[in-house]
Amino acid sequence: MTFKTCRDVALQRLYCNVSTATSLLQRLYCNVSTATSLLQRLYCNVSTATSLLQRL
Repeated sequence: MTFKTCRDVALQRLYCNVSTATSLLQRLYCNVSTATSLLQRLYCNVSTATSLLQRL
């Protein structure tokens, strides 16, 4: 069994936190991409609705 110092434990926790933060940033980026895509579709739908209303 290896003896872990407080520094080793702190570094391990830091690494774990960095990994978690990276994972959350990736999910955030994915969510932003999805939101952007949905906004583009919304804009397209609004444009179509406006066009149809103008024909009435």
